[in-house]
Amino acid sequence: MLCRRYVVHDFPALEAVRNAQSVADNPVACYQCVVVDHRMRDGSDEEATAVKKILTERLGLRTHQLAIAWSNVLEGTGYSHPKELPNFETVARRQRYRKIAAQLAHSKIASLFLAHHEDDQYETVLMRLISGHSAPGLLGMRAATDIPESNDIHGVYQSGMIDDQASKSPMINYRPTKYDLRSIKAQMMADLDPELIARELLQGTRASAYLEDELDQYVPRTKMMLPAAPPELEDGGCMVYRPLLEFSKDRLTATCEANGIPWFEDATNHDATLTVRNAVRHLSKNHVLPVALQKPAILGMSRRLRERAQLDEGEVVRLLSRTIVRDFESTSGTVVVRLPSFRIPRLRRGQNKNDRRAKRLGHYRYIAALLIKRLLAIVTPDMQSPPVANLQNQVIRLFPSLNDNPSTYPEHPKAFNVSNVHFHPVRTSSDPKAPVNWYLSREPYVSGRPVPVCEFARLPLRQRWRRRPELWRWPPSRPWQLWDGRFWVRVFNRTNVHVSVAPFDARYAKAFRESLPDGRARDTLMGLLRHHAPGKVRYTLPALYTLGDHETAIRDHERSSDVEKAQMLDEAEIKRQWEDMDMAAQREEFYKTRDWELEQVATRGVERAGGGGGKGGGAGGGDGEGAGGASKEEYNKVLVALPTLGIAKPGLMNWIRYDVRYRKVDRTTLSESAKDENDVAWYLYKRARAMATFFCGVLLALSIAQCRSSLPWDATPITPLFKVPTSAPKAESPVSADGMANSTTIDLGWYPPSQTVINNLTNVVSNDTTGVYGFIFNSSDTPDDEYGTYNWCNMPHVRPLEYVRPSEEYELAYVELIHRHHKRTPYAANSFPVESYTWDCNDEGLYYFARPFSEDPTSPDPDPSTTTSRSNSSALAYWEVLSGTTNPFEALAPGWKGTCQFPQITSQGLDDAWQHGADLYGVYHDLLGFLPDRDDDGNWGGKVKYRVTNNVITSEVAGMVINAMWNTTAAPVPLLVQPDGVDSLEPSYTCTAAEGQFDDIQSGSNPEWEAHLEAARGLYAVLDDISGVDTAADSGFHVSFDHYYDNLSARQCHGKPLPCKLVNVNVTGADGTTTAVLVNDTSECVTQAMADEVYRFGNWEYSQIYRDSGAGSLAASVGSFGVWIAELAAHIRGVVEGSGDDTSMD
Repeated sequence: MLCRRYVVHDFPALEAVRNAQSVADNPVACYQCVVVDHRMRDGSDEEATAVKKILTERLGLRTHQLAIAWSNVLEGTGYSHPKELPNFETVARRQRYRKIAAQLAHSKIASLFLAHHEDDQYETVLMRLISGHSAPGLLGMRAATDIPESNDIHGVYQSGMIDDQASKSPMINYRPTKYDLRSIKAQMMADLDPELIARELLQGTRASAYLEDELDQYVPRTKMMLPAAPPELEDGGCMVYRPLLEFSKDRLTATCEANGIPWFEDATNHDATLTVRNAVRHLSKNHVLPVALQKPAILGMSRRLRERAQLDEGEVVRLLSRTIVRDFESTSGTVVVRLPSFRIPRLRRGQNKNDRRAKRLGHYRYIAALLIKRLLAIVTPDMQSPPVANLQNQVIRLFPSLNDNPSTYPEHPKAFNVSNVHFHPVRTSSDPKAPVNWYLSREPYVSGRPVPVCEFARLPLRQRWRRRPELWRWPPSRPWQLWDGRFWVRVFNRTNVHVSVAPFDARYAKAFRESLPDGRARDTLMGLLRHHAPGKVRYTLPALYTLGDHETAIRDHERSSDVEKAQMLDEAEIKRQWEDMDMAAQREEFYKTRDWELEQVATRGVERAGGGGGKGGGAGGGDGEGAGGASKEEYNKVLVALPTLGIAKPGLMNWIRYDVRYRKVDRTTLSESAKDENDVAWYLYKRARAMATFFCGVLLALSIAQCRSSLPWDATPITPLFKVPTSAPKAESPVSADGMANSTTIDLGWYPPSQTVINNLTNVVSNDTTGVYGFIFNSSDTPDDEYGTYNWCNMPHVRPLEYVRPSEEYELAYVELIHRHHKRTPYAANSFPVESYTWDCNDEGLYYFARPFSEDPTSPDPDPSTTTSRSNSSALAYWEVLSGTTNPFEALAPGWKGTCQFPQITSQGLDDAWQHGADLYGVYHDLLGFLPDRDDDGNWGGKVKYRVTNNVITSEVAGMVINAMWNTTAAPVPLLVQPDGVDSLEPSYTCTAAEGQFDDIQSGSNPEWEAHLEAARGLYAVLDDISGVDTAADSGFHVSFDHYYDNLSARQCHGKPLPCKLVNVNVTGADGTTTAVLVNDTSECVTQAMADEVYRFGNWEYSQIYRDSGAGSLAASVGSFGVWIAELAAHIRGVVEGSGDDTSMD
């Protein structure tokens, strides 16, 4: 039963939870419950009523009690009871969800929470495993998904957002507030150019309505045609959430019992003969299954498959970024696609080479099939996409390089159909090697098979009876219907003929074209068809038909005797006369009217589409107006409109109105794909640039394995992209012993970076419109954008999808990763000379840890139940500043007031480090090949090296990364470290030439550096006054903005307030004495605007040092990181020569 859901025993507590929740910044209005009575056994209705009573009276929740009407389901099946159905569980599930969906649509609810728990997940996966499902079926129930079994219910399944936003009180309100509108207006007014406005007013507006008058000489204005306005794309719908999948049934029942909430269990769940699920549940509870089929193993397998599916989805996203998806037409449901090519890399010689190639081809085909499923979803009318296994032939057609023998594939691809989608190859070049575009459209309808039809009834007789046509009222709001699985259509019909939506039929095209008013309208029709639906695609468009000519039918009604009788009657009298008639009289009126209409048709000589029926169709008060009645076949179909093209017979909208929308399309597929060749080229350029930068850095490092005074910035590039001084001396050009060419064979020139808001001083100074250029604070989450957003506070968690993987042309052999430590508390050196408030760090979740060496490396922690321990263990500890002692120098100590002192890693930083380790293993263990399993007796651990700096917090981070990768803490792992004075990972070695280069950049000899200090003079004066920094005594704060940057960002990273000035205030005590105390002057504080300007100056300084100072920037970078790059090059060279390790991590 669906009454198992979130359990609360306190209604005010539920209200507090509701008030704290929001969707798109819109508060949750209320909770509503749904109880479904399946009516499978006696007493089920009483039980459902009891559940509703508890939810309503005890929890104060509005509850809807629904029941399944099995009589409608069993009609025509030959079965008398639902239990006799061979697919009872499937039918019950469909009926249950459709009942719920209808209620959700009526109540305008967008989120449905189901109480599926861990045991349900286990049963689902085990059932699918028994049934022979492949990996996608073993993923289990999703934690969030669209509501199932309700694809054709508008407002529930992937639809309803447009109507919601158009309503007076939308569920989710995206409209800007008055404050936002005023702010937008102020910004727009600030951007206006008064002189330009005045000049445009003097010139006046154009006399022509056309923007480009020069087009007139090429195209006559009478022939100009704009494309049809595309139908809107639906969005929204109800999402199903399963938040309890991580909790077992026993825990949920215990929670209910602890809170006094009765647990209701459907008795049919214990009938092992009723459904397969019941049988599986009975087996798992009453028998001991093999370990591989028990709950931990099954759920673990499902979890691993979900992780694998996430990685596969990441590969699809990268492949999609190289796929050109353009010209999507919601008018006809078509799209043009250019697929990327797969290049299979050469495999190293060795055993099982053919097997490895076959495995790689199989994986590529699987990824290609997932991409095809995404593209099919744009066009296909099918509700379910085909399984990957059924797309292998199509993968070979679309990606010939994935064939086992590509040479056997035909040179010219042919059109084909899959999932009711027609793939048509289109070549835009005569070159046979040019890439092929694929035009995807709905497959043409097969002759002799039923076509999709949506029917809409005519205006009921009781609303037409004895009324002139101009008095006929529009019917109330009509529900949307899904036509052909692609278009949502809705028709308002106030005529006396039935209306239907069916495919555009060529048999009615000529009459429709001739019904248009003039030649220009007919030319417009043909032009729109050629543009939006060429060839046979036009016959998949939705068309609006009337069953008989509506204009003629309306004129016939005006001549009827009923209308003549009612000439002098008002509306109220006509309505009263109809209601005074009994059912038989109303039915008689219906048949009389119908017979008269048939006579008029016969008189006009119109050929009937079908014979008349007997007197068995009238129902519902004598109306008999259902569109499914026999009378609809008594008229010929008349094509009156092509809704998606906006073409209709003149005057149709006075009697028949229609709306059409295209169903929801995955917008990420359209947005993440390339739009043209330039997007693909840009993607390939970025990848090539990253590889070129890496290899140039490696080659550069090889030339400076030792720090020398003649640094390579003196070299002149052989083929410069930009002009450089020709007088610069050239470096020697021998070839090294290992065959590697040195600096004269590669381009060592410096090229200026492009100008951005970062290195443009004009943008830096008081530019409050650009903020801090995308910085975020106090976050462990990776920003949504791939580039442009940085995190000064914490190394943001890199999503597994964004770890670098080799492209299809290469095989991964070696990985070296370097990353910074994670979130920590600030350095004492970052504090002001006099701090204005107390900062305690003992609430940051600090964590120092240690594990002493034991004779038994696998020895666990001490067992508290025994008196002896097998090994000693360290307590968890952290540093806290000792204060309040008699130490006379304490008042003079630098640092923060409070417990913060030396930087310590926080619990959030440790959690992020652990997640990095888990993701690294998940991404690379298959690609590298020697990380097959964490249970590999630790053999793979010997091939992975970890390196840290002398700072203890890097060791703490390494411990968490290793724990997540190995999934163990038993065996000690060495952390490689270099001596403090020569450490290349955190450069601390002495290099006189490099230090001199740094000093030159940050001195008066650099006019740009001097200019930025001059521009910052006013900001410095304000900050110095607030912070108490003495310019003469502490020049470190004024050489650059490094100290101020660290100080202010450290505060904001930890959610601390920006500082205010400390001033002396005389305070009079109770005894009358006056004492001077320091207090915050809240009128003089560092504002957020000041802090943002400090960040902008700091970014400018880093860019100036490492990018913008010509050859000096190149030299400074080499002096800082050259040794580490040389080490990296040696590692790569060792792997290439076969003497190195496979993985390293710094």
